[in-house]
Amino acid sequence: MNLTQQENLMLYQVNISLSLPNSLLNLSSVATISLVETRLLGDLPYQIFQLPKLQNLDLGYNYNMTGNLLKVKWGCNSSLEKLVLSGTLMSGKLPDSIGYLRFLNYLDLRGNQFSVPLPESLGNLTRITLLDFSGNGFTGRSPSQGNNRNGEIPDFFVKLLKLEDLKLGTNNFGAVPFPLWVSNLTQLIYLDISNIALMGPIPSNITGFRKLRMLSLSNNSLNGTLLSWLFTIPSLLMVRP
Repeated sequence: MNLTQQENLMLYQVNISLSLPNSLLNLSSVATISLVETRLLGDLPYQIFQLPKLQNLDLGYNYNMTGNLLKVKWGCNSSLEKLVLSGTLMSGKLPDSIGYLRFLNYLDLRGNQFSVPLPESLGNLTRITLLDFSGNGFTGRSPSQGNNRNGEIPDFFVKLLKLEDLKLGTNNFGAVPFPLWVSNLTQLIYLDISNIALMGPIPSNITGFRKLRMLSLSNNSLNGTLLSWLFTIPSLLMVRP
């Protein structure tokens, strides 16, 4: 079978137990590669992101797959819409070129070993609806990235007005107050800012969360009581204080 013309390659819970085959890098027509829980090993080759028609890449829960994205040079011609690398051993920083992924609407990097400040260019992903960075070692912006002190949760997320699902829990943003800018993300349905060393009072009045269903604030150092504005959100189903 001639795989070079294959448009979709999808396997789930198949025991491959190998590094990602180099032959995949020749799939010039492939739009979707989904190899979830297939026990992939070794480094993820950065060349996979150069496949010209790739729209969806899901390599989640390959717990022994390693690598980083430092060599990835995305451009504005990339057609990538969905990227899932959750539950792997990816590490390092995200490249600034990630901001060129103008069609990206789903980015799931939870449960990895990514670290250092998030790139400012993430604020260019204006089509994004899901960002899951939970369970990593991301930090706030360094002083060279603006006036924010080291450790603050980056506020460039406020540009992502289509966000429905934002998960930043269990990272190293530092001891900072509740990020008031999240209330500008009026499409949010799920918000996880647990276990990131938030401190200080819970805001007394926030508006904008008209669609929020789940809010997770657990394992922080916030003080005060749950406030009445939380109970004015008609869609809210769960709060984890």
